[in-house]
Amino acid sequence: MEDIVATQADADQVNALVADAAQVLDWCALTEAQLDDEVSGEVIPAMPVELRESYRAAVGQLREFQVRLAQQALADADQRLLSLLASAGWEGPLLEFKLGVLERSGRSAVVDATAPSRGGVRIRRRLLGSFLGALNAALDSLRFVPGVAAIKELKDFVEKAQRPAP
Repeated sequence: MEDIVATQADADQVNALVADAAQVLDWCALTEAQLDDEVSGEVIPAMPVELRESYRAAVGQLREFQVRLAQQALADADQRLLSLLASAGWEGPLLEFKLGVLERSGRSAVVDATAPSRGGVRIRRRLLGSFLGALNAALDSLRFVPGVAAIKELKDFVEKAQRPAP
């Protein structure tokens, strides 16, 4: 049986996903970043005010080290990393399916809304939640890429920070 190995083009698509995740995390730090809660009808900040400064510092540190580390590893993927991508299903039909689910979950809409040129627009809370849920599954399966575990962890904390305290 022949070993399946991902290609650099596959790694580039994963790298684009890491960039999208980092962009969404950056957006949550903006003062103007707000979520429309369709259930309650409220508009809430993407990051609670009392956490915003520490979150900005955290996302800055993440960008400086972990995001850069992940993007460098994926941009120049060696044979070992390409093999790991393939073993985690980030090549061929599995890659296409995963990217399709991410798209269906709202990836393009969220990435467009959180683009730096858009500033602090509002996003429907359900749309962001749908994308972050699919992103969660993707980042879980990419933990072997240097830096990705920290990106996923901060994404998880962002989701928890957006929930009201019990």
